[in-house]
Amino acid sequence: MKEDLAIVLRSSLYQERDRLVHLLTEHHGKITGIAKGAVHSRRFGGAFDLFNCIEVKFVDKPERDLARIDSATVKRDFPPLRLSLEKISAAGYFLDLVNRLLEPRHPSREIFILLAHYLHLLETAAATTEVVRSFEIKLVDRLGYSPIFQQCISCGVGMMDFFKEERLLYFSFSIERGGILCPNCASPSDGRRISREASLWVQLVRSTPIKEIPSLDIGKAAVSEGADFLKDFIRYHGPGLDRASFRSQSFLEQVLG
Repeated sequence: MKEDLAIVLRSSLYQERDRLVHLLTEHHGKITGIAKGAVHSRRFGGAFDLFNCIEVKFVDKPERDLARIDSATVKRDFPPLRLSLEKISAAGYFLDLVNRLLEPRHPSREIFILLAHYLHLLETAAATTEVVRSFEIKLVDRLGYSPIFQQCISCGVGMMDFFKEERLLYFSFSIERGGILCPNCASPSDGRRISREASLWVQLVRSTPIKEIPSLDIGKAAVSEGADFLKDFIRYHGPGLDRASFRSQSFLEQVLG
């Protein structure tokens, strides 16, 4: 029997009385399990509502696809997230993205803490495009395939001096190779163009503490361009996302406009 804190990523009806639950645990990674009799059981109550942080006891054997969830107690339920469509859709997208990108049973404490901090942030902060994009930036950074802006991926030269040159408004970025190209290495056929402002914004967000994200003063054009860039980058590098029907992302974009 294992015991851990977990965030409910997804919960669905399984047969008539049971629930199939996807959880991100603090120490055991992402697990999928069956909670027997959870539909009508007082033992579970509303523990498996989305966004809940729960204390869960479960049995998980490597030779089995599904864990057996024996008990779950709500420790934090983030009630303000359910009070606006923007917050519900943003938090739901965070859960969906984490659920899609993490491998089962792979310890992911950094991701657990990141997700918990962002759910807490949404309790008081508005669900803006800036907040959503910052979650994406910090998530891929912790997953190990963050976009490379610090140096040219071809020759290795540092990029900061180029970013300081006001005459250089745009740079080439290779989505496939995961990084930026300096003006000396770039050719017209290399990747997509990304502005200096959007490039600097991505780097600024990566290094800014989560609680300070809502107070960043960034131009709307840079954020909008950065959002389009991140969508393409995550789609390409996220396992299976290039073929996925990503409804939570589409719905969020409609809500945020």
